[in-house]
Amino acid sequence: MNEQEIGMMVLFTTLIILLFVAGIVIVVVKARHEKTRKDVELATMQLTYQAELSKTQLEVGEQVMTNIAREMHDNIGQLLTYLYLQIENKKNDDDKLNDILTPLTGTVTLITEQVRLLSHSLNTDHINKLGLLEGIRSEVLRLEKLGYLKVHFVDDGFGLSLDKDRQLIAFRIFQEAVNNILKHSGASEMSIELTAQPQFILKISDNGQGFNVSEKYGGTGLANMLKRAALAKFQLDIISEPGNGCTYILKC
Repeated sequence: MNEQEIGMMVLFTTLIILLFVAGIVIVVVKARHEKTRKDVELATMQLTYQAELSKTQLEVGEQVMTNIAREMHDNIGQLLTYLYLQIENKKNDDDKLNDILTPLTGTVTLITEQVRLLSHSLNTDHINKLGLLEGIRSEVLRLEKLGYLKVHFVDDGFGLSLDKDRQLIAFRIFQEAVNNILKHSGASEMSIELTAQPQFILKISDNGQGFNVSEKYGGTGLANMLKRAALAKFQLDIISEPGNGCTYILKC
């Protein structure tokens, strides 16, 4: 075998080895690509499942609140009306009871108005009809009638472009923030600011006792707010520290 033949054999062997290595590389790359594709598909399926689960939970929660709202409006509202009429009849029967019972009729009237406003705020159909801006205005009116704290409301809601589902979720997050302030903050003042353009921003803040945000993130209330925000593709920032109140900023 001469040198030329040996060279050709070496060249041929080298090509065979290179083709073999290239084949292995192609197989490995293809296998990795297939695994990555399957991983992406699995992750997408999981995200879709979680989104559908969250949406279902949200829909069930909304239906429960609507049912409660109707019960409050129909049953409790009727009972309060009946109680009011009974007191008025007693006043008419005995003039001496007038001074004693008149404050009670005022209290029953206030409770009846609060039940009406609260039932409206819980009723999904009512909020969808009102929209976010009017829903917040209605809630501010309810808070002012309660008289627990001073409410400042500034809105620039002109041109609000959120669809009704996102407006509803924004309103529920707003309600949760207000509920947290009323129950836990000990605040004397609450500030609400709504901006629609150029960016949607809803800001709720109080002058209460504040809290350590990192310690409270695991709580059900804040977790629900963050879950709702993520579902509607909002960004929710919760800013607070002990002694310095709390601010909730919802934006998209």
